[in-house]
Amino acid sequence: MAREIAVLLLEDNTSILVKLRPDIDLPGAGRSGENVKFLKGPPKSAVRSIAPGRVFVTDAKGQVVLDITMERVKPVRPQIGFGEKRAPTAVELSLIAKLWKK
Repeated sequence: MAREIAVLLLEDNTSILVKLRPDIDLPGAGRSGENVKFLKGPPKSAVRSIAPGRVFVTDAKGQVVLDITMERVKPVRPQIGFGEKRAPTAVELSLIAKLWKK
């Protein structure tokens, strides 16, 4: 049940076209998010975390590459860890609003 589409900028300055998937929630990422680097979901999608207000974005392989909250975005390097935190963009904030109906 893919709905809307958004274009997001990744850590390496490439962009990714993702589908919003409000029908999918990814499981917990562990304490302080240490397990995010291992999470997988549908390819090229924005999905909800089971943690309220949190959104994950996946790449073409279904690996989580962005961990988004209202306060920050953490780029994720699959199987490795997090990149530098940054403030969310308007598009990223709209993903939270749309997927969590805020």
